[in-house]
Amino acid sequence: MKLFKKLKNLFKLLLIKIRKLNSPILTNPVGWSVQDFNNAKRWAQSRPHPNYEYKSIWEVVYSPRYDTTEVLHEINKFIIIENKNKIN
Repeated sequence: MKLFKKLKNLFKLLLIKIRKLNSPILTNPVGWSVQDFNNAKRWAQSRPHPNYEYKSIWEVVYSPRYDTTEVLHEINKFIIIENKNKIN
């Protein structure tokens, strides 16, 4: 059972790395259009969450109960943090 869990987590990390190759590069916070939401979703799926080792940002931020504006607001926070880290 532990082996299965380790393989599942490794597969998740591999999937995040593969998605990163095809994800858009976001340097500014996204707006509220459908295209911006789709780009933010692809970006969040391709970035690992800083606090949870085997989860993407999308897995932590997205919930069907949240409105899309709330999800985009949370993703924008991560975009701003990542861009500040690149500058410093």
